[in-house]
Amino acid sequence: MVRRNAEEVQGGGNDELFADDFVDHTPQPGRTPDKAGALELYKVLRAAFPDFHAVIHWQAAEGNLVTT
Repeated sequence: MVRRNAEEVQGGGNDELFADDFVDHTPQPGRTPDKAGALELYKVLRAAFPDFHAVIHWQAAEGNLVTT
């Protein structure tokens, strides 16, 4: 799921991975901590950097914890 978020949401705009009650515990300044705020941030970033694509160089998972 984390990998799909990096590749499909951040880089491609797919919003299917976000639950309607999604909460961003570290929202960017000026953004709401909900699904709309996170998607707006990625939209702005893709507009500023149209060639952007996320590359995961390292990732580890244990149970339901993931670090990337």
